[in-house]
Amino acid sequence: MKLDIKSKYNYQEMCDELGIDYESFLSFIQTGGGNSPSPLKPEIKVLPALEQYTEHLNALLSHEKISINTFKTYTNFLERFKSYITTSYPELMLLELNQVFFLDFLKSVKSNKTINHSNRTYNTYAAIIRAFLNFCYYKDLTHKEYKKNFTFKPVNLKPRYLKDDQVTAFLKEVLQTTYGYLYHAIFSFLLGTGCRVSEVPKLRVCDFDIINNIVHIKGGKGGKDRYIPIYDEVKKIILDYLNLTGVSEWSPRLTGYLFSRDDGTERKKSIGIRSIERMVKVVSNKLKFEENYTVHSWRHTFAVRCLLANMKIEYLSQIMGHTSPETTFIYLQLLPKDLQQHVTDKYPFAFEKLLVSAFGIEDDVL
Repeated sequence: MKLDIKSKYNYQEMCDELGIDYESFLSFIQTGGGNSPSPLKPEIKVLPALEQYTEHLNALLSHEKISINTFKTYTNFLERFKSYITTSYPELMLLELNQVFFLDFLKSVKSNKTINHSNRTYNTYAAIIRAFLNFCYYKDLTHKEYKKNFTFKPVNLKPRYLKDDQVTAFLKEVLQTTYGYLYHAIFSFLLGTGCRVSEVPKLRVCDFDIINNIVHIKGGKGGKDRYIPIYDEVKKIILDYLNLTGVSEWSPRLTGYLFSRDDGTERKKSIGIRSIERMVKVVSNKLKFEENYTVHSWRHTFAVRCLLANMKIEYLSQIMGHTSPETTFIYLQLLPKDLQQHVTDKYPFAFEKLLVSAFGIEDDVL
C-alpha cells in the first residue's frame, strides 16, 4: 500500500536540508525501517572534499582561528596530496582513503626531499588527514568517522637541549658570521625567554618592555598573547644590540621590528624564520655538534635550565605558552648525566644510614 503523505511539512525540503535522498526516505517510512536502502547520500570523491576543506582552512585563517604557520603546513601538504591523487587516483572515494593508501603516497614521494619520513613528521601528516576526515564527517560528506583508520607512530619525546659548553661555543661562533651581532642577540634572546622561533620575527621594539621588565608576545600559538619576564642578562644584551643598531634610547613608541635587518629607529625589515633556522645548521656543523640541533632546541634548553633551577612547572608552563602543564612535562626528561647530577646535588641520598639500618653495619665501620 502506497503511503499517502499529508502533512503541513515539506518533506522534500527536509530531505534536502538533511542530505537525505527523498525516494529512499519514502521507502524507509513505507517499510518501517526494514531492509530499506540507506537514506544517506552516497559518499563523494576525495578531490572535491579536499577542495571544500581548503576553503574551510582559508576561512579559518581569515578569521584568525589558525596561525599562518599552521595554515602553511596544512596547505603545503594537502597540495602534494591532491597532486598525487589527481595524477594516479582521480576517482578515489572517501571510503577508500585509509592508512594503506596514505603509506603508498608517502612511499611514492620518498625521493622528494621536501617530505621528511621521521615519526614526528609522519604524525603531523596523519593529523592533517585526520582533521580533513573529521571535517568531512561533520559536514555530512561521509557517514563514517574514517579518521579512526589513521594511527600515530611513537616518537622520542625527550627534549633536545644544548649543554652549557655548547651554548658558549655557539654564541661565540655566531658572532663571527655575517650580521653576527644580530644573530647573537636573537639566540641570547631565545635562550633567555624560551620563545618559539615563529614569535621572534613579529616582535616589536616596544614589545620588549624594559620599564616593566616583560616581553609581550602577541598572537602566539593559537593566537594567544602572553608575557615573559626579562632576565637582567637578556635585557643588557638586547639593549646593547639596539644601541649598536641605531636605537640609543628605548621607548614604548618604537614600533619597528626588534630583530631587524635595517638599522635605525624605523626598522621595517624583520628577520626571517628561515634565516634563523639556517644559522643553527651552519654554526652547529662548523662546531661539529653530534646532536642534530634545531632552533627549537633553544626553547628546550631554556625550559630544562628553568626546571633544573627549581622553577615550578606551573610557572614555566605559563612562560612557555602551553595550554596545559602536561605539555611541559616533556622537559622533565633530562639527559642521563644531567639527571644524575641534579639528583645527587639537590636530593642527596643517605646511603650510609640505609646500610646501617638494613644490614646492621656499625657506624665506625663506615
